Amino acid sequence: MEVQTFKLVTNYITEDKELCIDMKSIIDASNQTLIVAPQGVGKTTFIKEVLGDECYVISPTRALANQINSHDKYQDLATTLMCGYDTIKENTEDYSYVVFDECHYLVNYCSFAYNQVEHFYKIYDLCKELDIKIIFMTATPQTLYCLEDIFYSEIDYKIEIQAHRQYVDKVYVYNELNQELLVHELLNYHRQDYMQVALINDTAKIVSISDKLKKEGLKVAAISSKNRNSDDNLSIFRNLTNNRYIDLDVLLVTSWADVGINFINKNISHIYYECGNSYERGSLTSLMQWIARPRHCKPDLHIVQPKLSKYDEEILESVVKDLNITESQIVTSLVDNGLQSEFIPLLTNKKMDRYQELADKMNQYQIDRAIGIENNHFIQIRNLFFVNKVMIHYEIHRMIDILVLQNIYNLNQYFEFSKIIKVKFYEIGSMLVTEENYRKIKHLLDIMAKTGQEIKSQKVIKDLISSYIGQKCNCQISRLVNSVSDEMDITLKARKSHGRRIYGIEYVEEYNPYDYYSGEIPSYLETEIECDYDIHDGVNVPYISGYHLKDGYSLEDIIQS
Repeated sequence: MEVQTFKLVTNYITEDKELCIDMKSIIDASNQTLIVAPQGVGKTTFIKEVLGDECYVISPTRALANQINSHDKYQDLATTLMCGYDTIKENTEDYSYVVFDECHYLVNYCSFAYNQVEHFYKIYDLCKELDIKIIFMTATPQTLYCLEDIFYSEIDYKIEIQAHRQYVDKVYVYNELNQELLVHELLNYHRQDYMQVALINDTAKIVSISDKLKKEGLKVAAISSKNRNSDDNLSIFRNLTNNRYIDLDVLLVTSWADVGINFINKNISHIYYECGNSYERGSLTSLMQWIARPRHCKPDLHIVQPKLSKYDEEILESVVKDLNITESQIVTSLVDNGLQSEFIPLLTNKKMDRYQELADKMNQYQIDRAIGIENNHFIQIRNLFFVNKVMIHYEIHRMIDILVLQNIYNLNQYFEFSKIIKVKFYEIGSMLVTEENYRKIKHLLDIMAKTGQEIKSQKVIKDLISSYIGQKCNCQISRLVNSVSDEMDITLKARKSHGRRIYGIEYVEEYNPYDYYSGEIPSYLETEIECDYDIHDGVNVPYISGYHLKDGYSLEDIIQS
């Protein structure tokens, strides 16, 4: 593959006439060309205006095809992989060029929709048979090498456009971000007349989040490929794919929206990319696509700190054991050398061997899947299973990305931003809470331990905590107390009274009250005074032996105050 690099000196490709001429000359001289250029520099506009009616665009999704066709002049320019073959077959004399837009998405289709790859093969082979020029376009080519056996090795020429683009301002990086905390953050950053957009690749989850936000009075839409034609969502979906403004406080979408769909709103303040720590339902490639979706503003980005999956950690441990070296040596090599690391073949072969063994077992026993293994690791042809090599290479690539981002400041190797802000959530019991709520829970437990307050049921304690922190306490109190017992030196006590259990918090060891309040004692506490006899002076010396709540005060009063 030959490579020609151009530096874009204008805002858009079509504004540089010499560049357009050079690019078209390369395309006409090649059978297959790859165009790599940042989002927002006008790749699609170049195709429309320079190649014109002789060109046909194959989009990976219907939504993207609709957006390309939304311009009156280009209503029949694009279609999907599923429909492309018949259109080209019936109009063979009309097209000199076929463009596979957002071609990196074929890697995703290899993982969850292999029938789309089969549609690609039909169009690809037809174009070669008819001597139609093939053009691949993407802004994120990092994973295309995974498609070596599909088309990547046959590309003649790569046109690389270099241009400065910064899509986001600040980046908020969370150690964890579950559904409840995501709702908390969306409410926290809500501002009048501004919109937030979140990509969460789970239809049930976005609908649940939408319901919770609507109860808080926000104007929200949750749109997935499964529900976008519903009465509530159809008009919003059409506005999105037709480049129109949408009037919402929060837009929640699944992965259909990260494939070239542009948001024209100028009031997008925050965007979220929530795919779990190991990015098991996404990758840094899709993240880099996602940040460029707002085209007329520079929002703040919210992401989760990626980390290796349990299986990838096992693979690393296995290589460490085989080579008798340290894990840090392997990680350093992968971070520094990427795909050129000496350990890549070994990691790849280990993954291949594992899935080949599973494929053999499935074929032998004629079962339709291996327990605990995702189907996307296998391709089924005539009732036989074969290892999906694209997925193996893709997982290795993702492993390298995640290792690089163990130092989150390496994120600037992937895209530009102004600063990184780390946001830490604390695990207490089975809950994830903010640092402020973590302190509040410990404060409440501390008061209960100091004052000896007893409560008639664990539900009452849960309700107290929920009221205090503004977040539902959904874990067992015993588990919650155990998670901080070492730090606070407390335990949950229970006793029976009149046939019912009464609960309280107590210190494991006797505590010194002076250790807790060096300054002014809170107004809701009353000190308990005892005396020690001083044998030298022959007098009783008073001291604080403990605390109790003042008359008229309850734990609920303290929380409300």
